[in-house]
Amino acid sequence: MSPAIPPEIQTQILPSQDLSILELLKFPLPIIQKSLRHQLQPQDFFSTLKPTTFEIDTIRAAPVLPLSLLKQLEASIDLQQVSSILCPHAPSLVGAQLPTWVLAFWIEAARIWPVKSEWILAEEKLDARKKNGKRTGQTIGLVTCVFDALASLSWADKVKGFPGLVDIDILATYTTNNWLKDEHENQMLQLLECELTRTRNDEGVRIADTFLITKLMEIYGRPDHNDHYLSAPNLAWLRNLGQELGNGVLDKLATIINIGQNHWVAVIVDFQCAEILHGDSLSGTIPAELEATLTWWTFHHTAQHFPIKKLPITQQRDGYSCGLLAWNALATRLLPDQHSLMDSMMVADERLKVLLQVIDRHHEKDYQFTFTKPLREKMPEYSTSATVTEDGIEHTSFANLPPVFIPPSRQLTPSSNSNVMHSHTATPTPTLPPGLTIPPLGPSTLPSQLVTPPPRQVAGTKRSAVDQTPERSLKSKPVQKIFKSAVQKVKSSIRNALELSKEAEDLGDNPKFGLLRYWSKGTAADKQAYFDREDERAENDRSEKDVAEKTVATDKKLHERDLAKRRQQKRRSLMKKREIKEGVHSPGSTKRKVR
Repeated sequence: MSPAIPPEIQTQILPSQDLSILELLKFPLPIIQKSLRHQLQPQDFFSTLKPTTFEIDTIRAAPVLPLSLLKQLEASIDLQQVSSILCPHAPSLVGAQLPTWVLAFWIEAARIWPVKSEWILAEEKLDARKKNGKRTGQTIGLVTCVFDALASLSWADKVKGFPGLVDIDILATYTTNNWLKDEHENQMLQLLECELTRTRNDEGVRIADTFLITKLMEIYGRPDHNDHYLSAPNLAWLRNLGQELGNGVLDKLATIINIGQNHWVAVIVDFQCAEILHGDSLSGTIPAELEATLTWWTFHHTAQHFPIKKLPITQQRDGYSCGLLAWNALATRLLPDQHSLMDSMMVADERLKVLLQVIDRHHEKDYQFTFTKPLREKMPEYSTSATVTEDGIEHTSFANLPPVFIPPSRQLTPSSNSNVMHSHTATPTPTLPPGLTIPPLGPSTLPSQLVTPPPRQVAGTKRSAVDQTPERSLKSKPVQKIFKSAVQKVKSSIRNALELSKEAEDLGDNPKFGLLRYWSKGTAADKQAYFDREDERAENDRSEKDVAEKTVATDKKLHERDLAKRRQQKRRSLMKKREIKEGVHSPGSTKRKVR
């Protein structure tokens, strides 16, 4: 493995990932030497001598080897023996000894060059469109907007807001005349789905990716396609989609299909009108395999035969616009108020419009990702400690809490508290033994000041324990324990309420209800009722499962019976045609000929 490039040098010879696409086009990279004049081995590039050339301009001027050869060099380099890199492929650098991190620089440059090449081609196409004599004001405005958008995109980013993560350089295809791939078609389908949602026209419409119909054709091509489709666990999502369409939850399925790996067509399966719409920008008919697949799938979920009808679509005049025209046919059919069939002479401008929509969608999601953390201040943390009293009640105390100031007017005194009436048994007032004092609470009150115990005599000595080790005494005898030993046991309100309720039941009063009943111990009848409810629930679950299994088995049996019936009808029809041809039957009659 080649050594890493020093950080202070990497920023000079390699583009930062934060650079925009237009800044990447201006960044100088060494050229790639695609072929060598003579065969070179990895050992020809390694030297045990120390490097002698460190100038950045000289290193950047050295041509980069093909990526396949660079990977061989990276796999065979031994850093314990190799001290520098030679350049036998560059005549001007013969004898130069470069540092070993040059190998890592060449590898990164070889990986960046394909990305830069895509955008160089895009820039050339945009400049040519801007200078074309047939250009219009709309074209010039679109090209300007695209350049502005490219200045806001990071060249190393991923396209956000669409299914899957693809590199940002895939967007360069929209500026050229190259054929659109699956990623581009799925991006346009996602844009159509977002537009349907925002205009509230998405009810009953499902926009599917390009692979859906391809998956159906793959299933139909199996000899056991019916059994496989009904039983395969990984096809449950496809069966659920078919059931939603067949049951009326969804009305239409719209998608774009690849035909022969070189042509895109639009398809809308309309379950509401029981028809299949097929749009081909080359005026072709629907392929037999595609028709058979869609007919089988729709009949499986509706028991109806869907006829094939033509979907209006613009006819293409080139060899690369089929994908855009197929998407436009879907948009025009589903959103007639927002879209119309495009002019075949304006497809280049329409591709730029789609590119700008994709970039806008990317920025929308990228803007959302910048606020992944909540915009609020961090709350202070307080440590807690739990103490369990003799009655089983757990008390939690907080440390590091700010002191609470209680004004004298709000502090309870024996005189002010004597007139307070309680609805339950009065809790005895805690009494303190002689020598214990509780200071008044104030802003400066510390936890250690809440209880001041009297000096405790230690056996065998006249000195008090507090005088010996005050810090150890406080740690070994927490405040809660000192206070607990000094005051009487206090019952919680819930325990008092439960005891009062129990006494009321013993005296024949009304039974417990609400929260008191929840906390009370269940009776044998309650326990039996609980088990009865659970048994009934389990029995209902088993019944529903049995019904579902029987329904699936019945549907499968009916489907097989229908297939057998159609096979029998087809066999009889062929037999009748053969007998008519042989003269056994009269044409249009079932009677035998009388000879």
